[in-house]
Amino acid sequence: MRVAVIGAGVIGLSTAQSIYEQFHSTVSPLTIEVYADRFTPLTTSDGAAGFWQPYLYDKGNVQETKWNKETFDYLLGFLKSAECVNMGIFLQSGYNVCDEPSPFWMVQHCAHGGRQNIFTLADEVVSDYLFFFFFFFFNCETKRLC
Repeated sequence: MRVAVIGAGVIGLSTAQSIYEQFHSTVSPLTIEVYADRFTPLTTSDGAAGFWQPYLYDKGNVQETKWNKETFDYLLGFLKSAECVNMGIFLQSGYNVCDEPSPFWMVQHCAHGGRQNIFTLADEVVSDYLFFFFFFFFNCETKRLC
């Protein structure tokens, strides 16, 4: 099987790696080619870090939920290891503000707050929002992760 992956940033390279991991033992020959207009060290991923939080773009999308869980488990596995520092994986905290008390895409196990508490988040900046939630998310320094 021949596979073409478009893009050599973190998404393209992780896609190529996932395809390899899933099929290399069952498909022979397996050829994976990565195509991009630029490669390391000239990609956005070389200088950027990515924030990752699980979300649901489309309620009930089983494949998306599966991918989110796999990504979460993958990152969490490294977060609990000594390798996480060298890989650039760590937790960071933050707030999301929104118009509804519990948006469908919101992650579980986060702290909620309503309009009466939101003033602590700099009222002038978030005055149009009614609710917020606080949670931890993964930060991945892509240059170190790849």
